[in-house]
Amino acid sequence: MRETVAVTGCGRTDTGVHALNQVANFRTATALPLRNLHLGVNSLLRRVRPKWALGHGELIVVYGMLSVASACCGLDQVQTMVEVVAHPFWGATPENKWDDLFLNVMPTWLTVTDNAALEAYFDSGLPMFSTPYWKPWVESAPTMHSCTAL
Repeated sequence: MRETVAVTGCGRTDTGVHALNQVANFRTATALPLRNLHLGVNSLLRRVRPKWALGHGELIVVYGMLSVASACCGLDQVQTMVEVVAHPFWGATPENKWDDLFLNVMPTWLTVTDNAALEAYFDSGLPMFSTPYWKPWVESAPTMHSCTAL
C-alpha cells in the first residue's frame, strides 16, 4: 500500500476511565484482501501471545465465517432484499395479472402480503418502524435474510 490515509480514532481520556473499547478506522482505495487481514492478525498473535494464534484449520474456518458474514450483511443485499420480495405483491394489478401468473405460487412466509404494511412501506414516505405496520416486516425479516446465505 503506497497511499496516504487518514486514521480516525475514538476514545476517552477522562480520569479513571480505562482504555477499553478504543476504535480506529480509515478509508482506502486499495483493496485489502480479507485473508491478509486475518493472517496479519494471526502473525501478530504468534509474536505477542503464541497460545492465542490460530492453526491452519481454524484460519480456514475464520475465513469462511468472515466471507459468509460479509456477503450476508453487505449493504446492497440488505437494501434491495425488501423490495425484491415485497414488490410483486405491491405491484400486482388486474392489468398485469401477477395474481394469476405467479403470486399464487410465491411462498407467503418469504414476504409481506399485508396491504396496509406494503402501503406504509412503499407510499407513506415515513421510516418503516414509525408506522403501526412494522410487525409483518419483522416477522418475515429472518426468512428473507436467511435466504441470502444460501
